[in-house]
Amino acid sequence: MSDPERIFIPPPLPDYKQFVLWREEIRDGRVTKVPRQPGGSHSNTKDSSTWVSLGQARSALRQGSYDGRGFVFTKEDPFVGIDLDDCFEDGKLSPEAKKIIEEINSYTEVSPSGTGVHIIAKGDFPESGRRTSDVEGLKEIEVYRERRYFTMTGDHLEGTPREVKERSEELKRFYTKYFAAEAPTGTSPSSASNPPDLPDEKVLKKAREAKNGEKFRRLYSGDTSGYPSQSEADMALAGMLAFWTDDPDQIDRLFRRSGLYRKKWEREDYRDRTIEKVLRGKTEFFDPGGERQTTGEESKSAPSQKQPDQEQTGSTRPFWRVQGGKVKLDRRRFLQFLHERGIGKFYGESEHRSTLVRVENKVVRRISSEKVKDFVLGYVRGLDASVIEEDCTPGEIEEMLLRGGNVYFSDALLEGLRPLDLDTKEDTAEESYFFFRNGYVRVTAEGYELLPYSQMDGVIWEDQIIERDFVDLQGTDGHETWEWHQHLHYVSGQDPERHNALCTGIGYLLHGWKDPSKTKAVIFMDEEDADFEEGRSGKSLTARALQEMVPTVRIDGRNFRFRSQFAFQRVREDTQVVDFNDVRPKFPFERLFSLITGEMPVERKGRDEFTIPFEQSPKFLLSTNYVVEGGGASFEDRTFQIEFAPYYSPDWTPVDEFGHRFFEDWGEEEWAQFDNIMLACVRQYLRDGLVEYEHVNLRRRKLRQETHSDFAEWITGFIDLGRRYDKKALWRSFKEAYEPDHDHRTSYQTTQWVKIFAQIYDYSVEESKSGSTRYIKLCETE
Repeated sequence: MSDPERIFIPPPLPDYKQFVLWREEIRDGRVTKVPRQPGGSHSNTKDSSTWVSLGQARSALRQGSYDGRGFVFTKEDPFVGIDLDDCFEDGKLSPEAKKIIEEINSYTEVSPSGTGVHIIAKGDFPESGRRTSDVEGLKEIEVYRERRYFTMTGDHLEGTPREVKERSEELKRFYTKYFAAEAPTGTSPSSASNPPDLPDEKVLKKAREAKNGEKFRRLYSGDTSGYPSQSEADMALAGMLAFWTDDPDQIDRLFRRSGLYRKKWEREDYRDRTIEKVLRGKTEFFDPGGERQTTGEESKSAPSQKQPDQEQTGSTRPFWRVQGGKVKLDRRRFLQFLHERGIGKFYGESEHRSTLVRVENKVVRRISSEKVKDFVLGYVRGLDASVIEEDCTPGEIEEMLLRGGNVYFSDALLEGLRPLDLDTKEDTAEESYFFFRNGYVRVTAEGYELLPYSQMDGVIWEDQIIERDFVDLQGTDGHETWEWHQHLHYVSGQDPERHNALCTGIGYLLHGWKDPSKTKAVIFMDEEDADFEEGRSGKSLTARALQEMVPTVRIDGRNFRFRSQFAFQRVREDTQVVDFNDVRPKFPFERLFSLITGEMPVERKGRDEFTIPFEQSPKFLLSTNYVVEGGGASFEDRTFQIEFAPYYSPDWTPVDEFGHRFFEDWGEEEWAQFDNIMLACVRQYLRDGLVEYEHVNLRRRKLRQETHSDFAEWITGFIDLGRRYDKKALWRSFKEAYEPDHDHRTSYQTTQWVKIFAQIYDYSVEESKSGSTRYIKLCETE
């Protein structure tokens, strides 16, 4: 297909302000061409205010990430769109499709899939309709008259007019041949027969007592097991309801009472499209006499016709063909087969090189070409030979795939997959989400609740799944005795204010939403100077807890170097926390400033660099035996520092305290308690924000680290605020107090240390001169 910005649009369509933009997106694991407005908002084929002119569409294509433009059909315009699906055989039109195109003789172009054609003509047509064709070489015919749109490819079919022609008589003959013959007199092609009206309760009663009643009851209760996505479960339930009622309003009303109802059903485009599809494609309806009725002749040669309640996993159209007695792969259909099952490319981690992913049951997994091969071979091995339309067996298809595996599963072919636009489930300013095996938990400032995945919009990454069930212990007494609560209490020095600060710091890191006005790195540091290695005061153990809740990358802080080209190569788009464990003295914290407040560039060995935007970039945690150096407003605005009390030591570890190791030795009870405490931290943060406390030893430790322990001890007992000191007299006083250890110190160095002391303790500095004597005075900051 040519550049979507410059594709040919046949006259007189450019004169109509009925254009929309579109891009392919994954919705609940299925590929959908979603209509959009310039700027990215949804467009609605029933709302003309969301349509634009051709010029506006072209301008938006130059500026936005769209796959193309489309034209909306309305009652007011004279246009009719005919979609002939799957009508090419070995690159040539089927005889029946060619005959239709020649008879209508108006503008025709190849559809986006490359397997069908779109015809646009002027004239009357009763209404939009659809029928599955029993003519060889013509799988399906669909007509758009209003409230639908055509994706415009500009791939003009040679031999047809390059403008939309008046074809009223030709359309009448086309309707009579392909649609009117299927419909009783006085009915539209989309509703061949109407069932009798039944009250809501009677519809439900009959549906529950029918042969497929068990499946209906399961679906109606909200159980989507066995369906690749909830959208397909929605379609199945709506189809089962359509058997009992032809009334769209009644289907909508009954669906809203079901366990499948969710916010997405309120989207008019999704709800109406689902109901319209099940009614338009309906092959059976309820008859008061108790007999099954059909809208047309049932044919054994059309296995693609399914009952409304059948589970859908994408198109069943074969991706192989038999030619000359040999089974061959249809590459275009093969890629479409993979795409319909949620397999595609994802560019979120590189602008130039994609990653293979699969979306299944609302979970996005990174996969390899070998995994694609495993999936396809598994699909073929599970085929029922009796439903294969081609003259071949599953074994012959498998042999074809194995023989040509180096080509069919090569990077070159799989690069032909379409990119997926993943609508991920993300935290908001007021809500945070955690994804357990038995459901997802929504956390707010008021509390948290476990919800079924059937109610979740969007998709999640596999790394986000917490591999355990969640047990809600809200309201349970005795949480003060839970091990994780006691641990946080001990490392906080059993001080309620510091405990609150630590909990909100944990909640801040676990909350995936980022506020541009509150961008901080959380720092875990020892309250006192220590001679033992990091981890003995509980900092590392507490940081480890984050890994049990959200995707976290732990970096060796001692050996980390910002100048390394691949410093953050393990960070991915779904990484929520970067944990610098045990950072060294003189850690250049200012190098993190731009990453904390802006986007994050990532480069991996052998891969292209990509940039994670600020909204999706991770938060930072640093743990250290030392004090992270820095000062001034920029440093304070970007740090939230928490001191860890010396409760634990080399002689008294958490194992000594609790009798077993955290995490590795826990059972279900301890894990349930841990989960509830961590979610309570998130709740506390959403309610209170980051809670500060009066640091116990931070300033003194910082002064000792940035000057000298002797100087820190001397100046805190010597200096009087508001008093003017001779700089050289100060210097001599310090040297005499600790002589001869500091005889080599200069007056200039001592003065610089005095200024560091003032900066750390927020004192103002006044310097003056009288003759040859230089003075310095420290004062309280106003």
